[in-house]
Amino acid sequence: MCGMKCFPRERRCPPAVGVLLAGALIFCTAPVFAQGRTSEPERFEGRIANTGTFGNAGSNFFSIQVDEYTSDEEFIEFLEILAGGGPRRLEDAFLRSQKGRIVINSLGYDIALARSTPTRSGRVVRVFTVRHLGFDESVGRSRSREYPFGMIELQLDHNGRGDGVLVVAARLHLDPDGRLAVETFRETFGTPAFRLLNVEAN
Repeated sequence: MCGMKCFPRERRCPPAVGVLLAGALIFCTAPVFAQGRTSEPERFEGRIANTGTFGNAGSNFFSIQVDEYTSDEEFIEFLEILAGGGPRRLEDAFLRSQKGRIVINSLGYDIALARSTPTRSGRVVRVFTVRHLGFDESVGRSRSREYPFGMIELQLDHNGRGDGVLVVAARLHLDPDGRLAVETFRETFGTPAFRLLNVEAN
């Protein structure tokens, strides 16, 4: 697999992404679908498995609408911004990008980056957002301020059904091979990520 540092002159390789959960790299991308505007918005729905962190236990739902997937060129530009300006510059770039919408219960978040990756059993959809900081985070010195991004990964079969993971607070950086890595903040809600169940593409 090639990363950002092995682009040939005439053609760049598909960018890669990895996710760090509890300190371990748990996945990387395969070659991606053609990315860009969909013929019509793609919608996904499911349930958040938790013990009441977001509200009443067992009654927490999410929905995702992807209006447009991030192209390889846009993704490479995001990686270059991160490499040259760090997470703060990337956060600014994310705030100018609009690819869709995530709704968790009654809270909405704009999608800044959306990618769809084929797998043998179906595909993986990953969406990234800039998360809302709480008042204590905004005025205090909480370490969670260093984790300004949120991410959802959906593992879907060929029928558009599956499960996934919700990362509430994350920090993005490039690994030594130039791949995008997602580091979670374990102290947020006492867990680095939440499981997503009964996911369906509509």
